[in-house]
Amino acid sequence: MLNKNMRVDIKIGACVVAAFLVASGQVVGDESTFHFSGTLGTNARCSHSDSDFCGPYTGRVTIDDNQDAMEWIPGHAYYYRYAEAKIEFADGQSVTSHSPSSLPPQQSAIMSVTPKLRVETSGDYLRITIDIFDPTATFGVIAPQYYYGLGTFDPANLGDVLGALRGNPSMAKFFIVGGACSLRPCVDSSLTPLRPAAAIKNEE
Repeated sequence: MLNKNMRVDIKIGACVVAAFLVASGQVVGDESTFHFSGTLGTNARCSHSDSDFCGPYTGRVTIDDNQDAMEWIPGHAYYYRYAEAKIEFADGQSVTSHSPSSLPPQQSAIMSVTPKLRVETSGDYLRITIDIFDPTATFGVIAPQYYYGLGTFDPANLGDVLGALRGNPSMAKFFIVGGACSLRPCVDSSLTPLRPAAAIKNEE
């Protein structure tokens, strides 16, 4: 059995370790996973010869909530890193994407898109886009987009953004460039709202 002095020493030691982790930037937040789905049908501008690809798809994105926004356009556009995003298509093809350890301040051509969660104003909406890009896959860029009314959330606050993702968007679109959509982008208007899974603790 521990005596009183030993219990005090253990508590002090735990506080010192916690303080060290905070000071060294090693504090890790929780990861939240969101699922979405849809069907690339005949109105998705897919080739009829790729009917298997043009069927249903499923996807998910996992993001760590312990991060600050990277301000791209002050007051209008912000970037966030995600841990992983994955899309699986009807014909068995899949694309898995991870954000880099740091995000570039700007993006240029569409084929050089950096995997990230992008939050920006768009007309009368706030738009959340999941930029998914895997250089080893046959696809160029995959971009689920969710639109919310202005004032719905603060795009510079990831907690607000993740809270918005748990609700129903005003509009949703799913763009694919490359792969079976090489000639022109496939657009799916049936994209479902993101469905949150139970938060999982990041033990790394």
